[in-house]
Amino acid sequence: MSYLAAWLGLVEYAQVAAGETVLVIGANGGVGGAAAQIGKYRGGRVIGADRRPLSAEAPAARAIDDFFVLGDQTLEANVRRATNGRGADLIFDTVGGPMFEPALKSLAHRGRLVEISSLGDRPLTLTGMDPGVLIGMDPPC
Repeated sequence: MSYLAAWLGLVEYAQVAAGETVLVIGANGGVGGAAAQIGKYRGGRVIGADRRPLSAEAPAARAIDDFFVLGDQTLEANVRRATNGRGADLIFDTVGGPMFEPALKSLAHRGRLVEISSLGDRPLTLTGMDPGVLIGMDPPC
């Protein structure tokens, strides 16, 4: 199921292409690890982010080109540093909730965000957000 969820999100829906930068939020998890491997298989540069360090023995470790632990710096700051200020072409977020807005801010121009979960009690709110980031959502907001 982990690989199926990752494949559907990255390949079927977001149409990841070779040469794109793929950020996986929650790269230590089952679906996140699968997404990292699929992103690499499809020719992407894969950046992983999680709240814990990535184990060298994890299958995803071989697929991830850059990894950072969420903490002192914001997600956006880490992604901008890793992409020379550009942002990620595609973000696969296995966390949702509190990571939704930081993920949006970490996208490159015309980037895509795939959300597969929403942890905690935080409902998804779009109040005050730039409506331009919502173009292309299915269904449209």
